Amino acid sequence: MKLLPIAPEPSMPAEPAPVTIWKRFLGEPLLHFVVVGAVLFGSYSFLAPKTVESVDTRRVELTRDDVRQLANGAPNNMAHLVWIAILGFINDKE
Repeated sequence: MKLLPIAPEPSMPAEPAPVTIWKRFLGEPLLHFVVVGAVLFGSYSFLAPKTVESVDTRRVELTRDDVRQLANGAPNNMAHLVWIAILGFINDKE
């Protein structure tokens, strides 16, 4: 019995086409993540309203109610120290 070699079908190529580096690079999920992130970031910065008002980040404003809540939240033996410290800050402000 004589075996004949099996030939590939004529419609199919004998070898798969080599994958180019660009096709491999464009198929990376990390690239997709970076591109989607850049599009979201860019669209937000373009569409978001621009704020012109500048805020002084070094200033803290406390109302008397804030002071009361801070003092009530402190342990009993520390409440008077909290009051003294906060009232000192308030007096410096005035």
